[in-house]
Amino acid sequence: MFEDSQWREKEPLQLIHIDLCGPIRTQSLGNAKYFMLLIDICNRKTWVYFLKEKSEVFKIFIEFKAMVENESGYRIQRLRSYNRGEFTSNEFKEFCKKNGIRR
Repeated sequence: MFEDSQWREKEPLQLIHIDLCGPIRTQSLGNAKYFMLLIDICNRKTWVYFLKEKSEVFKIFIEFKAMVENESGYRIQRLRSYNRGEFTSNEFKEFCKKNGIRR
């Protein structure tokens, strides 16, 4: 069969998995009801953002993209999500299209 390395991304930010969890019954100390998880599939680096409202997803993603691209020198190429509403808005789709991020 195929080796696992044949299917794994070779460079950082080639594929980012993104997921939003919540609302969580017990809020965090900062009153967050949601958390957004982002995983770089290449190196399994993981980021977690705590959100008070679901509507913060797009803003946080824009900030995340700027941070990881500036720090790494690479660009996000593909984004994988579960096609839930928070990642399928026209605003989110247009941003990805404009920045060359495949969904």
